[in-house]
Amino acid sequence: MEPVSPRKNEMEGISWGADGFKGLKDHYEDRFDARFLGGLGHFFAMFDGHGGHHAADYLKESLADHVLGAAVARTPDYRTRLDARRHDAKRRRLEKDGAAAPTHGADALDVLGRIEDAALEVDARVKALKSVSYGSPELAAIVDDLATRRQWLDKASKKRRGGKDAAAARSDVERAAADRERARADAADAAAARATLPLTDDAWRRAFCGGYEAADAAFLAEADRRNWDDGSTACACLLSVDDEAGSRKLVVANAGDSRCVLARGRHAFRASTDHKPDAPAEKRRIEKVGGYVVELNGVARATSPAGVGFGIDRTKKSLYLSVARAIGDRQLKSPTPVLTPTPDVRVLNLQDDDLFVVLVCDGVTDVLSDQQIVDVAAKHYGDPAEAAKKIVKEAFAKQAADNITALVLEFPWVDAAKVGRVWAESEKQLKVALQEKKDDEPFDMFA
Repeated sequence: MEPVSPRKNEMEGISWGADGFKGLKDHYEDRFDARFLGGLGHFFAMFDGHGGHHAADYLKESLADHVLGAAVARTPDYRTRLDARRHDAKRRRLEKDGAAAPTHGADALDVLGRIEDAALEVDARVKALKSVSYGSPELAAIVDDLATRRQWLDKASKKRRGGKDAAAARSDVERAAADRERARADAADAAAARATLPLTDDAWRRAFCGGYEAADAAFLAEADRRNWDDGSTACACLLSVDDEAGSRKLVVANAGDSRCVLARGRHAFRASTDHKPDAPAEKRRIEKVGGYVVELNGVARATSPAGVGFGIDRTKKSLYLSVARAIGDRQLKSPTPVLTPTPDVRVLNLQDDDLFVVLVCDGVTDVLSDQQIVDVAAKHYGDPAEAAKKIVKEAFAKQAADNITALVLEFPWVDAAKVGRVWAESEKQLKVALQEKKDDEPFDMFA
């Protein structure tokens, strides 16, 4: 089972959770990833391995970096523009914290400073007078007066700073002021680190397509060295929020049959396309490059001329895949590029009623509809790890035959109470509709 590990320390304000189970399979080959991806935003991905786990493992560790690398390489002045945004974010945070910073600490430090300076002056004069006051009643009286003044200064300090004399009290205030400055600096640095560089829709597409293709090339090179024949689907989404422009975008990139489902209001909105070999566009592409789409046990599968040449050899599973796009699968990449790693990329402008996103593998979608997936997640809004666990459990109860994995991402600006109200009202309307339908049914005395 894949561990459930929300990383809130990496992604401030982002709440997510994931769960996975091998189901009826002998091995668990699904993987997922979640991270803050440099200046791009918050990256989440689902990988459904087939024929082994090497490709899924590689993508879990490396796909995000390939996407970032492609974004940097294909976006003019990426680093310069990002550094400028980070500088602006740091400046704005310092200004905000400076405006909101309390002044009583500075005032206290000023008063205690004057008290301490006066106390030090008294100490110096007393020391000087003691050296010359022997036998002089007048000078001795002055020393006594100064000592009384010194006691008064300490009392003034203790009254202001919890029983401490002037020197100790001032040290406390100085430490507190330094701590505040360090906290301001840390907050500003954190704001700078979270700054993102919004891209155009075309730039997003170039980044993800380039990243997927680079990941495929790198993995295939490793697969050739190690004689690996496995591959993996890759369904990723990236949350890009630009507070300055008031923009919230969800970039979805999919290669394979894992799926991204967005909860839009009460309804499920499919944000990705499943790449099955018998889909008209995929079938045309496969056949155009010299590949074939065949049917095995009622399932359409992509294969190469070699696969057809074996007379559909069912023992060579890596030659017959039920997906048309994937990363890895070297036997279906060369010499005939039957599969493509290039993803479909969609850039969605998030709306006010968009509540959360779910990434699932086909082990879930084989038995649960998009709406059922969203309904299960909504019942546990506020606890995405539990929502993901319930989706996996529900799919297994529906007799899912494959590995089962789900990742739930909740948007940080959504009020949990709002989600509860939306679903409660929807369930109420559904009950009313069912009752009205029941009332409209004709009475059958023989029923």
